[in-house]
Amino acid sequence: MKLTQCTPRLRISILFIVSSLFISCAADNMEADVIVFGQSDDPAAPPYTEDALSSPDIATPTPPDKQTEPTCPMAGDAGQLAECCDLGPAKCVPMEFVPDGLQNQLATCGSNGGCVPQRIIDSLKAGNYTPKVCTSLGGSEGACISTCIPKVADFITFLPQDICEDDERCAPCIDPLTGEDSGACGDGITCQPQSASSEPEPEPEPEPAPDPFSCDNLPSEPIADVNLFNPCCDGAHCVPSALVPPEDQEFLATCDNNTGYCVPDPIIETGGFFVAETCISIGGSEGRCVSTCVPEVAEKMDNLPISTCAANERCSPCCDPFTGEETGACSQGCDTGPSLGYCAGPSLPTCCSGLGHCIEQELVPSDQHENLKDCGGDLKDFLCVPDEMQDPAYAGTPCSGNSFLLGSYEGVCLPGCLKLPLKFTFDKTVCPEHHTCTPCTDPFGGSTGAPGCP
Repeated sequence: MKLTQCTPRLRISILFIVSSLFISCAADNMEADVIVFGQSDDPAAPPYTEDALSSPDIATPTPPDKQTEPTCPMAGDAGQLAECCDLGPAKCVPMEFVPDGLQNQLATCGSNGGCVPQRIIDSLKAGNYTPKVCTSLGGSEGACISTCIPKVADFITFLPQDICEDDERCAPCIDPLTGEDSGACGDGITCQPQSASSEPEPEPEPEPAPDPFSCDNLPSEPIADVNLFNPCCDGAHCVPSALVPPEDQEFLATCDNNTGYCVPDPIIETGGFFVAETCISIGGSEGRCVSTCVPEVAEKMDNLPISTCAANERCSPCCDPFTGEETGACSQGCDTGPSLGYCAGPSLPTCCSGLGHCIEQELVPSDQHENLKDCGGDLKDFLCVPDEMQDPAYAGTPCSGNSFLLGSYEGVCLPGCLKLPLKFTFDKTVCPEHHTCTPCTDPFGGSTGAPGCP
């Protein structure tokens, strides 16, 4: 692996839409949208007891006459309905008694039931269910929604509880990434009848929705609280796998027993709408500050400059100084790439018969300096590092050599530009061009430490 790394274009899907969660059951649409947990308003209709609700032969009750003022359906004693949710109280209600708009928001249960939160059932005894107002992501307005609603359960570790009950989470009214109505803060479920002769009160003008965040409208402050997740690295938190796009997962370390991915905080706080700080990288090239919590950066953090980056970041070059190709460090989030708009080609001089590059001494681990030659001339402060040896797992190819000093010996083929003691005695005939069979044992019987030796 080279000193640079391809930094992914990370954008974490941190939000969701709880669309059409709340359904109006006013008199003008009573036929379609009443949840019948108790008796019908039709005196001729049979009583729908809990036993009846559990019966597979139940028929849908006749809807009330729209010209009359129907009373709200009452939940009654739902004790005989089966429990259906491990995250909070909820009952399994036959789907024929659940309005169409609510059915697709519920978990299924039984043979043909919907798992309705107990709080909704109980509230309908008074004819109205309206969720409690709370403070959600980034301080935005939200509504307390039961964790028995699947779309809330999926994000239970991400959404704040705020003033909600233990079995609820505060879902945002407006998706802060798209600016769209999430559906969490609708009119609730109401069965208060409206008089046919009365005119409905005019609705207040809605406040204009904020412009959705985008690369043209970057967040000016965090839109998500990273502390909702467990820390996993310095400057990163463990985001549940469901919230991390599959195309980004391969670039991130796993965490929390492989249930999430360790995502740098700036990505979480901005939902991926960010531009990393510009810095000066290898050989004075343009770069970006990238978190050392990204595995490919952590692997090479000792070989990358800090520049003006934070202590838990390193300056990764926009363009690979060895190949001249883009690394991806300058295309993460909303970045548009290197300032030139393209990579102009390799920026580091070659050495080692074209098999290596001249690298600043401070970017090479100090314990390797003695085995590397300097590049001389104007580059005397640069060391000639063979490209193949930039891989931390590098190991030379095994070889068997013959030396007038050592006789027959076992070794590994290493680049011939390395500065090694007694190199002139090593066998070059058994290795590829510009390589030398370096012994694994020195003349005194000790290990040479050559990479690849046993």
